[in-house]
Formats: sequence, C-alpha cells, structure tokens
Amino acid sequence: MLYFKEQKIYIMKILKNNTIPLILIMSLIMSISCTKDPSFQNENNDVEPKSLLYSYGDADMGEIHNSGLEYYYENRTQEIIPNNLNIFAEELLNINKVLYPEYFEDAELSLVIKVTEELFDKKDKNEFDYKETMLELNNKFRNQGDISVKLSILLEKFIKNNPSVNDAITEIEILRAENNLTLKDEENMDMFISILIASDKFWNNKKNDSINSKFWGCNPRHQVRFADAAGGIFGGMLGFTVAPGLGAIIGGAVGSQLMSGVVEEMQIQNGGDCI
Repeated sequence: MLYFKEQKIYIMKILKNNTIPLILIMSLIMSISCTKDPSFQNENNDVEPKSLLYSYGDADMGEIHNSGLEYYYENRTQEIIPNNLNIFAEELLNINKVLYPEYFEDAELSLVIKVTEELFDKKDKNEFDYKETMLELNNKFRNQGDISVKLSILLEKFIKNNPSVNDAITEIEILRAENNLTLKDEENMDMFISILIASDKFWNNKKNDSINSKFWGCNPRHQVRFADAAGGIFGGMLGFTVAPGLGAIIGGAVGSQLMSGVVEEMQIQNGGDCI
C-alpha cells in the first residue's frame, strides 16, 4: 500500500514538472501497477527483499501487523505485556477493530482466545516455550494436512536456524519455483512473507537497544521477525478452523502481533539474546 502511494506522489511530481515524455510516464504507471518487486534496505545489510506486496486475499497482512503493533506501543498503559496472554489478545483485537473494521468488526473474542491458547500452548506468558511450541504446531499442521511436508520441513529449518529475512524469502521462492505446491501452501507463504517483510521494517524502525547486536549463533533480530511470520500463518490456520474465511485473517493478524510482542519482550528479559 505504502509503496503505491510513494510511487503515485513521484509520478505527480513528474507530471507537474513535465520533465519526461508522456509515453514514458504511461510506461512507468504500467510497471508500478504490475510489479511485485519493490524493495528496501534493512539494517542488517542483507540483500534487499524482493516484495512488499504479498497478501492474503484482499488483506495486506504485513500492513495490518505493523499498524496494530504501532498503535499498541504508542498507547500502551503498561511497561510489560500481561502474564495472561488472553488480556493482551483482547487488547490487540480491540485495536484491530478500530483500524480495520472491514475484517474485525464482527470478530468474536472467543475466536481470538482460542487462537491465543493454542498458539502459545498455554495462556500464561511465563510458561511459553517458543521453539518447542513452534515445532509442535508445525508438526500438528503437517499431520492434519494443513501444510505440505515440503513447506513443513522448510518451516522447521527456519525455526531451528533463524535465517535472515532475505535468506528466508529466497528459500521460499526456490520452493515455489517447483510449481507443485497446494493452494493452501501458496496462501500461507504469501501471508508469511508479507508479515516477515513488514516485521523487518517495524523492528528496524523501532531499534530496541536492549536486543543484542553482537551474538553467537542465533541472531535475536532474525528470531523475532520469523516469530512474527510464524505466528501469522499458524494463527491463521487456527483461526480458519474456528471461522473459515475471515477467521484466517483475524487469527493471522492477532497471532503475528501477539508473537511479536511476546518474543521481543522475552528476548529483553533474556539479556537481549534469543529465547
């Protein structure tokens, strides 16, 4: 969304100044309308990700993820997330209802609570084991047939190795190039990449000095970005089982926002390292 707005402003400046022929302007407009390859520079100096425009149906999941978190951090009344994650989930749901009523206006709290308790295995923040829970959810959805074995193997690799945003996207696009994925896999990967790229922008802008920039093995910055995206697709699948259709968007959005806030806070409590 933001990418299109920036490009439209640029085109208007060109038109105003009459600096290039009209036919070239029309070509530029067509390329912007059709492209799925905008990019940005991230603070980790990785090769720039290929796209900001992956979406889940009509929903820009990355934009929803960032807008909801931004509102939460700007207006939060407590320094730490409540131990009872259902309280945090309800707060995020109410924020999303205000920002995106087209998706959240009729969303039931019971759906979000169910997603929260299954996504975190418990409702108590202090009992959450990030890596173990992510691996268990990945196995659960593979065994249920919600994701393919190929995608599940890739997600397991991401959970264990915490790749950079660019490396993760590259591996996903290699998997996609094989052209034998299910529609579910395609939708889940769109949601994953949309949130992953948006999360990278969000946390780069937030620049929390409590998170270590020097580390051995696991990069905490990579971990929180992947956790956001994994929370999105796992939350989306959990939401879909409760309310097919919009349930995937509601579960994916709140799931990614929940995971984002919780993992980042747990990293801070762990001395800025991975959890």
